[in-house]
Amino acid sequence: MNINNPPIFIIGNPRSGTTLLRLMLSSHKNIVITPESGFSIWLYPLYKDWIPKQLSRKDKLIDAILKSRKFETWGLGKVEIVEEVNYKDPQNYVEFMSCIYELYAKKIKRSYKRWGDKNGFYIKCPEVIKSVFKNAIFIHIVRDGRDIACSYKELMKRDIDSMYKPNLSTDIMSIAKEWSNNLFHAKNVFDSMNSSDHMTIKYEDLLLNNESTLLKICSFIGECYDPNMSNYYVENKVKSLEPLDFIQWKEKTLLPIQKDNVGKYKKELSKVEIYEFEKYAQNFLEMYKYIK
Repeated sequence: MNINNPPIFIIGNPRSGTTLLRLMLSSHKNIVITPESGFSIWLYPLYKDWIPKQLSRKDKLIDAILKSRKFETWGLGKVEIVEEVNYKDPQNYVEFMSCIYELYAKKIKRSYKRWGDKNGFYIKCPEVIKSVFKNAIFIHIVRDGRDIACSYKELMKRDIDSMYKPNLSTDIMSIAKEWSNNLFHAKNVFDSMNSSDHMTIKYEDLLLNNESTLLKICSFIGECYDPNMSNYYVENKVKSLEPLDFIQWKEKTLLPIQKDNVGKYKKELSKVEIYEFEKYAQNFLEMYKYIK
């Protein structure tokens, strides 16, 4: 892992645009953000003290990665992982994990300077990620919780044939509580970090002011702006950057930016639902200027 190019971790509440941002960044010539699989965080407690002379544990660690939830969507097999690890000769757990991220970049035939990761549960544990990858930087994407509620409710109505179908609440108060708690936790963690280690953007800005928002992100991560980021859907169609297993509920990643995703709650939620959500989550709706 190049210390001059720290890994990028995208975090956000489910249905807040984390996948969209992942694809935009992955369409940058210097960046690869992998599909979801949280193996590097899940396996850390068991293997954090791994060192090269532990050959049997190396095999067990590789097997554990291969068995991790969603890892099969990366299209990597044991033989190529073993070859990559033997070639790179990692000296510790973090270097070992970096080998896997870098191997995925090779798999999709990309030249790149840095890798990143994105997963739905990362919003609950940025402090854990930072303890594993000391030089990690974070992009936190925030979306209006009322529109997230619309997305939750719409998604749970679908007939999706996948073992990874999201299991989301459709109760407006439960959604408001989850959204608020996730924002509260992320803010507390980021307040304890150096400001250079994290940035927060709004999903709405990514849609309505796409180029200027991507310019800010590129400035934060220390990369030049790449206009191809706005053509993420073309890259996704050609290279299937988003695994086919997930496309049933992420089909909009094959389309250009959908600006009508902003403010959906005004038509899709009842007045009672809007009132209940705003009453519970007022502080965070005001903080991110969703209400005044």
